[in-house]
Amino acid sequence: MAFPEKFFLHPSEDSPGVELDHASGVLKFAGRSIPSDAEKIYGPIVSWMKSYAESPSEKTTLVCELDYFNTSSQKYLADIFKQINKLHIEGRAVECFWKYKEDDEDMRQIGEQFEYLFDFPVQYIST
Repeated sequence: MAFPEKFFLHPSEDSPGVELDHASGVLKFAGRSIPSDAEKIYGPIVSWMKSYAESPSEKTTLVCELDYFNTSSQKYLADIFKQINKLHIEGRAVECFWKYKEDDEDMRQIGEQFEYLFDFPVQYIST
């Protein structure tokens, strides 16, 4: 199935900036994610991720630099992590960087919760 080589979403006050690049395998999420309609924002991203997982790059790098996200965003982020986890279980090279503000222990703990739920390691970077 053909899918776009790259997917971009420009950040707004309530939605994150997203850069998904099939060629490099780099998947970036940054900013705030509190959209009133999470399906509208994340539906196309999850679809892209499912297609990507069928034909991934040699190495996949997930970079999460989210300042805050609501519960509905968290559900979609978990779906994205599931796709990355699938690649890891298949033996593909996967790395994840969870970036958070140095004084924001809540965001670090959320990253740790994701790491607990999935099999791939997460590297934490305080900024």
